Amino acid sequence: MKRYQQQNKLHPKNAEIRVPFVTLVTADGEKIENCETKKALAMAYDDGLDLILVAPNANPPVARIMDWGKYKYEQQKKEEQNKKGQKNLETKEIRLRPQTGQHDLEIKMNKIREFLEKGHKVKITMMFRGREVAYLDKGKQSLNNLIDQLNDIAKPDDRLTFQFKRLSVTLLPIKQEIKKQ
Repeated sequence: MKRYQQQNKLHPKNAEIRVPFVTLVTADGEKIENCETKKALAMAYDDGLDLILVAPNANPPVARIMDWGKYKYEQQKKEEQNKKGQKNLETKEIRLRPQTGQHDLEIKMNKIREFLEKGHKVKITMMFRGREVAYLDKGKQSLNNLIDQLNDIAKPDDRLTFQFKRLSVTLLPIKQEIKKQ
């Protein structure tokens, strides 16, 4: 039962309550101090409702008579509301090559701007194949030009990094930087 309870993340109900005395809150809102759990359970069954332990860490624990299905539904709605308030920021990746043409760079730059305006991080990666690694300076210059053109809405998270024939930099939207500080 405890394993099920932990997965459920909801409070124990009815026969799962293992304490001898509880502070009972009835369906009408009436509060009864130091009520026996068996008596409280009988009262809940008489009303056709469930006994739910809402504050297990209190002394004595607080139990409430209510409809289990309704309680479960309300808890799910609260979780959904909490999730709705959180904003999931993604890291978008744009890949380039040292031979990428000017027009293609402009199109990719527009896409990067779009991502940054939505508040996403953007990782720009320049990939080198074979002997193209000899043009590392051209790749660095190209990435620095991109960063300079985007400096009005983005700020580099770190300096350029080179690993496994890939030159990369991550850009953060400036609005987000202000929020963090």
